[in-house]
Amino acid sequence: QEIMGYEIVCLDDCFTDGSYELLKLLADKYCNLRVLQNAHNSGVSFARNELIRKAKGKYVWFVDSDDIVDPEMLTDLYESAFVLESDIIFCPYFRHGLYQEVTIEGTYDFDMDKVYTGTDFLRQSDYTVTTCSKLYRTAFVKQFAFPAHWFEDVAWLPVVMSYAKKISYVSTPYYHYL
Repeated sequence: QEIMGYEIVCLDDCFTDGSYELLKLLADKYCNLRVLQNAHNSGVSFARNELIRKAKGKYVWFVDSDDIVDPEMLTDLYESAFVLESDIIFCPYFRHGLYQEVTIEGTYDFDMDKVYTGTDFLRQSDYTVTTCSKLYRTAFVKQFAFPAHWFEDVAWLPVVMSYAKKISYVSTPYYHYL
């Protein structure tokens, strides 16, 4: 389905599963889909940094290739971002385990009509380190590069959140972390 007002940018990191060819076919069909390809496999940190660098929209959102997203997520998080002028907007997410168990993580008792500073948020929660259940204001995250090592999100997200002036929360879980 064509989503107007959004640009979807996919970066193929030299996968061998045929995903680049599939994405190119989809890009021919949907004008708001842009497909980029690395010259050689560079890892998730390079891919995220490259996507942030090339982002044209007001907000960026990361969706990992093995995860699933409910269709309403982007619209609901963007509405919160627009109304509250947030740097980061997040929602709970479903964690799908190895043995088919599903838990909901990132659920907090935050007011959906308020913004929190990153420092307040970190003090009042046991924040989740996944980068993918969040929408980020592009101009804000362009100043923070992902480090090129394992668990890059664990190193990146607390720093980014600590500098955020406005973080908002949407209480519905939309993201499926596999």
